[in-house]
Amino acid sequence: MAFVPRGKLWVLGVLVCVYLGAPSWSLAQGEKGQAYPATSPGPNDQADQGRFFGPPTTGPISTSGSLPMGKGNFAIQPFWYLTFRGSKFDDDWRTVSAGQDLISLDNALTLYYGVTENLWVTLFVSYYIQNWAYNIQNPQPGEGRTAQVGGTGPVSINLRYRFLKQQRFRPTVTGIFIVGLPTARGDTVSPGTLPAAVSSSRNWGFTWGLNLHRATRPVILYANLWYFMGTMNKREEIIDGGLALVSFNPRDQIKFNLAAEIPLRWTGGPWVLLFEMTSFWEVGAIFSPGPEGNPSHKITTWAAIEYILSPKWRFALGCSFDVIGKNSTKNFTPTFTIYKPIDFFKRRRRRD
Repeated sequence: MAFVPRGKLWVLGVLVCVYLGAPSWSLAQGEKGQAYPATSPGPNDQADQGRFFGPPTTGPISTSGSLPMGKGNFAIQPFWYLTFRGSKFDDDWRTVSAGQDLISLDNALTLYYGVTENLWVTLFVSYYIQNWAYNIQNPQPGEGRTAQVGGTGPVSINLRYRFLKQQRFRPTVTGIFIVGLPTARGDTVSPGTLPAAVSSSRNWGFTWGLNLHRATRPVILYANLWYFMGTMNKREEIIDGGLALVSFNPRDQIKFNLAAEIPLRWTGGPWVLLFEMTSFWEVGAIFSPGPEGNPSHKITTWAAIEYILSPKWRFALGCSFDVIGKNSTKNFTPTFTIYKPIDFFKRRRRRD
């Protein structure tokens, strides 16, 4: 990629080699049901779950999975993110001050449902974000050096369809389509609103791409390659001494993610190591008029530990760190999540 500094290409190179270099003898039979980003094995899959795929993990925290839920399976997964930001990446890929110290608490919930054996739907809701800013270097007129703001976050509907099951010489391949919904209201913001607010979204977003999955004892591998497009968006700008929302044409994004789960015991768990690399690369928009502003890019690494209390209760605790970027924020984000399959719909069908 021409926009990656030459000295940083090894980061992508190593991760790509890890995925592509996995032995091709991984799994010639059996499929467990796996949602994004967690597993939910059906009755016919449980016998082969431990032998072929390892324990029923929580799945990656940010990278998307490829194995379907299974028809009629339902699950919920809450997330709690605590983001710390004190710096950012400038146009030359260097780390500079962000002009403030920011802490964000994001409370999110994901709902999964298996429509058919190969199709499943996901609803992601970031139902509340609270931001606190300290040591603001250039406060707005009449404002101090601290501020806080809260509100709703992004909402998206995700559809996934498995095209190919894993065979001897190929991974599981799943297509994905995501619709991001606008959740913000109003055309202006108060001058006292936190300038770096990340709550809400003001435009429609559309993402499509492919997810890959490959289980090769002792590692479970994931890969995503997506293309994102957004409609006309709004951003905060200072006008007449106050903040206002100004429309602009956003850039498209290429998103490339990798993840690896390493069960410390291939069958039975309960401990699983998780490593991820997520990234986005802004490019010129395909359909909208010429995008405004300089492109942004970022690579983020994740490390986590999973604990599988039982197939019905799975936990993951980890953190992410932005290692390289351009015109983007530099964050450190501890994260905790719980994955819980629910048999409500199955029980109701039996009663009927």
